[in-house]
Amino acid sequence: MLLVVVVAAIVIRSTVADPDTASDGGPATDETDGWVSEVAPTGRLLAVGDGTVCSTSTTDVHCLDATTGEERLTIPIDKGLPTSPVLLDDRLLVGTSTGVGGGLFAYARDDGEELWDVALSVDAERELPVVDGVVTVTDGRQLVGVDVASGDRRWEDYTSDGREDPHVSGRDVFTDGTRVYTAIELLDPGAGDASGHIVAVDPGTGAEIWRSPVLGDVGFGSGVAAAAPFDDGSAVAFLMEGYPGRVLVLDAATGQLRWEVDLTSDHVSVVHLDGSTIVADGPTTRAYDGDGGQVWEVASPVIERNPDLIGPGELVVARGRLFVAGYDVVELDPATGGADPIRKGVSATDVAIVDDRLIIAEMRGIVARSLSKIGD
Repeated sequence: MLLVVVVAAIVIRSTVADPDTASDGGPATDETDGWVSEVAPTGRLLAVGDGTVCSTSTTDVHCLDATTGEERLTIPIDKGLPTSPVLLDDRLLVGTSTGVGGGLFAYARDDGEELWDVALSVDAERELPVVDGVVTVTDGRQLVGVDVASGDRRWEDYTSDGREDPHVSGRDVFTDGTRVYTAIELLDPGAGDASGHIVAVDPGTGAEIWRSPVLGDVGFGSGVAAAAPFDDGSAVAFLMEGYPGRVLVLDAATGQLRWEVDLTSDHVSVVHLDGSTIVADGPTTRAYDGDGGQVWEVASPVIERNPDLIGPGELVVARGRLFVAGYDVVELDPATGGADPIRKGVSATDVAIVDDRLIIAEMRGIVARSLSKIGD
């Protein structure tokens, strides 16, 4: 396997954008505490841990030192489009989608050696969920649990070839740290119709714990676009695919519906923080309490500044702070929706916090900025 380990600095410059001077066409620079690395342009999510930040481009996995921006590791991926990476104590997981040799791969964190691979077609858009030493992925229309240590398949579920039997609908699997969740579809060939459920599955055994009530917006490949577990573990907010969409909040123990919110846009993001479910719904961002009551509503800050945009960006929770990663990067006050711009015109996909750095995945690469420069 081709492997490149880089020990020299690949930092382009130790500067970051000044939100007061950055233009819509791209970031300006201002001498401050941070770095910019253009070796890892990314459209995927960040994985962080132990002073390291990793992400994937269309062809490689890149891992950088979060303090200096120096590149620690590059792993070429030539077996399909890589998913967002998962960074564990001693290894890094990456899935690849359709194509010759697509699968799930584990690499050593220290030198990038391939530890194992499993022949699967992993077309995930979100982070692969790892719970109690098992990573759960979709493989076509079935659900598979893989042992992180060995790469052995622990279990498979929803595997029947029967058209009327339940199969996974959608690309992603989600977790609250205890259960894993996905959508399954039930087809009615005679009526040419489909419906389905959200299911909770034991990640250790693959056993189904519960099914939600029947959902008409599951089926024909549509399922769950995102999930936001409640802070106290009591419920999960699910963003359903399709338009017009909705957010469903299900009880984590039983799968029963607690409350739901209809959406007005097909560009939506949802997170949960400090007891509130926060939804960026096109031009409007709103917060709801535990019973579904609206707490506040504000204009989505990215669209407010750029009215021609249709996407509000992705809401991201990092170390108890709320950010928007989109055309602009903005920090939001989860109690009021108040906005504090951080970077403008950078087309970000994700943010994370490592030690005293805010790490931003942008169209041009990965940027780090000192947290002291953006407030407490």
